[in-house]
Amino acid sequence: MQRAYTVEYEMTDELADSIVRAVLSRWKHFLGLLVLSGRGPLVLALFLLLVVVLLRPQLSAGEAAAMMVLLGGAAALIARQNVYRAARWSLLLPYFGGAPRTMQITFAEDGIVLETAGLNGKQAWREVAAVEVHPDLWLVRLRSHGHIAVPAAELSPELQDFVRRRALESGAEVDQGPGT
Repeated sequence: MQRAYTVEYEMTDELADSIVRAVLSRWKHFLGLLVLSGRGPLVLALFLLLVVVLLRPQLSAGEAAAMMVLLGGAAALIARQNVYRAARWSLLLPYFGGAPRTMQITFAEDGIVLETAGLNGKQAWREVAAVEVHPDLWLVRLRSHGHIAVPAAELSPELQDFVRRRALESGAEVDQGPGT
């Protein structure tokens, strides 16, 4: 008989914020979402380069460096905010219009099944790239650049062991995410 564990929880705004922070906690994932979030940051970076190139003859080296640092910092803050908003919006998109925010995730020997707001998805364990254990949630990162998040309070010790074992058997990394 195949073993299966099911967890069910509500996708609150606070949980969505926590998930987005966990997803963006690794630079390689932040940069991947930055590329997908649109052309805004790219246009801003090109504008920064153009301003520095055009004003370079009129500025001293220190002034040019200070200008690049200030404009680069502003561009980075704007880009980070854009990525955060895009990630949060895409996470909550299925619930716009009043759809129930109940998440049901089943962990079985052959894969993970997710059901929410009329959407269903199944991922085989071989599609799991990593499992990150954060203080308040577990983040299952998929090779397709998606993720499945489960609040830590919903995972029994037996289910935690099961997820770790199946992830390791499929070649995924299992680590204590940043900040734990």
